[in-house]
Amino acid sequence: MTIATLAIFVIIPILSIPNTIVGMLTDRKFYKLYVALFSIAMGLLAYNMLPIPEYDLSRYYLTMEDYSGNDFISNIQSIFTRLDSLSYLFMYVISLSGNVRLLQFVGVSVGYYLLLSVLLQLCKSRKYHWVLNLTFVCIFLSTFEFIHLYSGLRNYIAIGLFIMLLYKDMIKTGRLRSWMYFIPALFHSSLIIPAILICLLRRHLRFISMIFVTVISMLLPSLALVKAVLARLPTSPILESILDKLKWYDPNIQAMLSNDYFIFKFLTFVAILFVLYIVRDVRDKLSEKHLALRKFIYFMIPITLAMIVNTTFFDRYMTLLYFVAYLYYIYIYKLLTNRKRALTISVFTIIGLITLYRQYIYISLLSTHTQWLDFITSNIFSIW
Repeated sequence: MTIATLAIFVIIPILSIPNTIVGMLTDRKFYKLYVALFSIAMGLLAYNMLPIPEYDLSRYYLTMEDYSGNDFISNIQSIFTRLDSLSYLFMYVISLSGNVRLLQFVGVSVGYYLLLSVLLQLCKSRKYHWVLNLTFVCIFLSTFEFIHLYSGLRNYIAIGLFIMLLYKDMIKTGRLRSWMYFIPALFHSSLIIPAILICLLRRHLRFISMIFVTVISMLLPSLALVKAVLARLPTSPILESILDKLKWYDPNIQAMLSNDYFIFKFLTFVAILFVLYIVRDVRDKLSEKHLALRKFIYFMIPITLAMIVNTTFFDRYMTLLYFVAYLYYIYIYKLLTNRKRALTISVFTIIGLITLYRQYIYISLLSTHTQWLDFITSNIFSIW
């Protein structure tokens, strides 16, 4: 690998990320340009990586290889007999270029752009200090699972498109046609569930009560803990079969241990903050703009909860909860800034920068051309 290639695909993207993040939040006129530049930088990092056989991306490589060996008619028939036909049409177009790595470059760039565009619009609509929004974006980017976007491109493009449609429907432009929510399902069939839920919920919003959502939010940490315990208990064949049907059993205990522990901590935090947020929601008189934002959030929560029976829920659909978490974050900030505003901003900024820096190291280690960072991480940053 030449120095020029290393610079284009690794060094320049990593060094440009901080500037693009600050530009997103400080430049009100051209912030979408900075979002695009950041997304392209992440796409370049993804382009430089080779997927391991277990990743969905490896299977996409095989699909594109099949497309290259088949005739046009056979490929078109294969593509449009699938529910998620748009994603396979996308793969077919990439296969025509002869460079399969363009799939991960375009997919990661589009995925980040869709998600960050909505997130930045949420940040700017609140009109808080840009440092506060910078901290939240840093935390979002550091906790957002880059590897899941890289591995399962179709899913995150579908989720990003779904979130953008929901945002435009609830806040930006007004009412969209119900059928438009089924477009993301053409990228990944699992998004047909949120599409159906949206069609039902938008007509019966009164049933999405704050009390119901609060109770469910409080139960989720307990559910994650019960799942973690059941997966580790000696089970009879009957119980094991039941748990397997519920998608609550996995013999890979070590993998589930770390995952469930994270789920438990995250959802406990979400549940506590949600109660505080509901108290504020009931107490304050909200403007029409804030009511639209609240409606957007209340739609997101039950849709997210509906995905919990899926074993890949927390990897794939927790993205929806990140947008809900933004409002919790703002509320905690307001609680802490009554007396010591400057100190609080400093603390939040330090936390955000540290978590973002760790994400830089994490992403760099995924590159097939930066193995030398293994030594640095294992020795200097082992305390992290």
